[in-house]
Amino acid sequence: MKEELLEKIRKHGYWRVVIRPGEYKKTRINSLEECEKLIKDNQVRLRGWDYPHVDSQEGIFRSSTSSVASFSNWPEGGKIEYWELDQSAQFTHYFCIREDLEIKNEKIMEIKREFRLSDPVRLGDRFFEIINGLYSFTEIYLFASRIAEKVEYSDEIEISITLGNTSGRTLFFWNMFMRHLSMAYTCKFEPIEMTKQYKTDDLISQYKEFSLDVAIETFKYFNWKDANAGVFIEDQKKFIEKRF
Repeated sequence: MKEELLEKIRKHGYWRVVIRPGEYKKTRINSLEECEKLIKDNQVRLRGWDYPHVDSQEGIFRSSTSSVASFSNWPEGGKIEYWELDQSAQFTHYFCIREDLEIKNEKIMEIKREFRLSDPVRLGDRFFEIINGLYSFTEIYLFASRIAEKVEYSDEIEISITLGNTSGRTLFFWNMFMRHLSMAYTCKFEPIEMTKQYKTDDLISQYKEFSLDVAIETFKYFNWKDANAGVFIEDQKKFIEKRF
């Protein structure tokens, strides 16, 4: 089941997230029951889909002798994902770029008209929504900071984020009446890979700043060279305060 689901996810644009201590220790979490409790107690609940999500039917199950997992396979709702938490405190999460599941042909043509382009050679049919991307980075870093507070981590924590199938993918705002890009910013390569090491205490206190920095770095990989963190501070603040 796991490999079939991961293969399905990788056919789309996808995220791969790995959060782990800077120093490996086989059993940082004493039991699988504690792994399950750690997830449930520290899920990020800022919008209708928790991070990480626990499937209502499958729940959290044992995926090996040292790890627990859960998955969702709901393409109609824009959600296909699989995550695992190991007793070493390594958390691994795959999920689809939701725009690939949610954007229909009508919206594709609307985006192309916004950029005054209709030639699919110049602008393809794959996109990355800026605000949703910011929200996802914020959820990832907030979850990492919560886990780091609860587990006896090493002095450093590593967060690795990969965006797959990004070549030819273009940035956009879903609500183009409210926000506008001056041109089509498109990634020319794949995958986008970013691995960051942080002092654990710094991550706990500065997850907002770090997640915003990584979001801006990602947008620049799409050739939006003057992307500015200051533009999105209020968006992130409203999201965290559930005012979005």
